[in-house]
Amino acid sequence: MLLQSGRGYNTLQLSTELRVSRRTIFRDLEELRMAGVPLRYDAEREQHRIVPDVLLPPTSFAADEALSLLLLCRELGGEDALPFLAPAKRAALKIESSLPNTLRAYLHDTSGLIRIRPEPRSELASQVDYYRDLINACASHRSVRIRYDSFTDREVLNTKLNPYQLLFSRRSWYVIGRSSIHRAVRTF
Repeated sequence: MLLQSGRGYNTLQLSTELRVSRRTIFRDLEELRMAGVPLRYDAEREQHRIVPDVLLPPTSFAADEALSLLLLCRELGGEDALPFLAPAKRAALKIESSLPNTLRAYLHDTSGLIRIRPEPRSELASQVDYYRDLINACASHRSVRIRYDSFTDREVLNTKLNPYQLLFSRRSWYVIGRSSIHRAVRTF
């Protein structure tokens, strides 16, 4: 599951996460290769991962794992929610439909007993295209041109930005990257 998550892991990270020796990790990686799992090693990043777009069969969920996943997706995945939460809500429904009847019944009985109240967040509906553009720019390591109404500089800034990461903090989204106008890493 870790290798299928899309994030790469080195053998030390895998051994720490799985609480086994690195030697065991090397044996397990070899077994995956021998079983035909499309495992790739990125020498530059020194990371192992499963080839993207390959879906392995789903794993079994414990009751608390399924409940946590479904509750978070239901409670946070509305129309005006954070990006990816509406698709997560749809995915949670698909997962729920594939669960055994006893676990599905348990989730139905208990999920109504729990409520999650996230902090209010800034409206994102009109900004989804910007968000997607920034995600794509981060993923493809390309620059974007942004226009930013700077509170601290009290002016509108136009800068070329090399975005590194998106951050959700204090009810809103921020992009962190290198700004050409500042010639430094900044948060917008």
